Amino acid sequence: QRLGCSVLMLNPRLSEKDQNKIAAIEAVDNFILNQDEKRSKIETIIERFAAKLNKEDMAKLEEEVNEAMKKKYQDLSEELERTTIHRIAINEDKLEYKASGNVVGSVLNQFSMDENNGYFRIATTRNNTWSRYEENKRESYNNMYVLDSDLKVVGQLQDLAEGERIYSVRFMQDRAYMVTFKQTDPLFVIDLKNPNSPKVLGALKIPGYSSYLHPYDENTLIGFGKDAAETEWGGVQTKGLKVSPNEFEKEIDTYIMGDAGSNSIALNDHRAFLFSKEKNLLVVPVAIRESIGSDRWGNLTFSGAAVIQIDDKGFELKGKIDHSDGGKYTNDDYWGGVRYYDNSVKRSLFIDDVLYTFSNKYIKMNKISDVSEINSLELKKEKEGQTGDFEIVN
Repeated sequence: QRLGCSVLMLNPRLSEKDQNKIAAIEAVDNFILNQDEKRSKIETIIERFAAKLNKEDMAKLEEEVNEAMKKKYQDLSEELERTTIHRIAINEDKLEYKASGNVVGSVLNQFSMDENNGYFRIATTRNNTWSRYEENKRESYNNMYVLDSDLKVVGQLQDLAEGERIYSVRFMQDRAYMVTFKQTDPLFVIDLKNPNSPKVLGALKIPGYSSYLHPYDENTLIGFGKDAAETEWGGVQTKGLKVSPNEFEKEIDTYIMGDAGSNSIALNDHRAFLFSKEKNLLVVPVAIRESIGSDRWGNLTFSGAAVIQIDDKGFELKGKIDHSDGGKYTNDDYWGGVRYYDNSVKRSLFIDDVLYTFSNKYIKMNKISDVSEINSLELKKEKEGQTGDFEIVN
């Protein structure tokens, strides 16, 4: 960009010979000279011209280029981080390209996008930026866009929670729930009933953040994430795992498990989160660390699944299913690109009144009613160092 500005500003001052050289270089096919090679040759011409200028003329030229770049940067600032959406019609074995659109910012995951009544809704974060051509560093901010069937923006909310980024989003019919985080967890409730005029209905600010939001009913969400607290030096320290059902501008209940370093696969993989409203059942995999003295990370004391009874008034811990033999593990395990323990519960499911939990170490069967163990199968690798193939050991 700076080179482009320099060429535009200097071109009238260059000799006719140098102007013709630059024009010839730019006209060459890319398979003969690629863009980097063209840039290098043009820079050489400009550097030779600049070397002949006196100090005053050189300083003046540098100032002119900087001012031009500031203007160009302002014009392009929203173009530097954009998300492009494409709409493609699928009719049996035929694909037909329909439309495309653009919005400012980047998308967190699939829950940040939604289609409802012919409108596409998308939540984005425009991350913080700094450039020598900006007057001040621009903090991150968050946006909600509504696009029509032609993927044209018809409604938008911008500059939400400056200095924070999106941690989770959930769309529920005519509403969207957006969690941003830096020090506290603002849960924004956004009214999308009028696609042309989305508006913030309210925001609930609570410590920590939710990485995943799961619908309980039309007005209640279950948030799963981490607790957090401000430090003495003004920073933020994440703490234990946190489960909290939330209504509009109201936190119904909260339950925190463990201290800093506690983790769960469900923070990054929603398929590890098991909920049944019919059975008042919530099951989440957890690896619990307990702080000891000045060691805030502490020791691993439990890895398995937390079984929680939940209703519209709140919840209580029914019990925990241990897959770690009392907080022991043997190997690291990488799941979805994140490091966990090999006894981390990956999935859970229920059949009738039996709850099944799965890790690399065990398959366990427990009663839903009181979480008492029915049976347990140990999974043992066939060969040392081998992954993926297991035998069942009673």
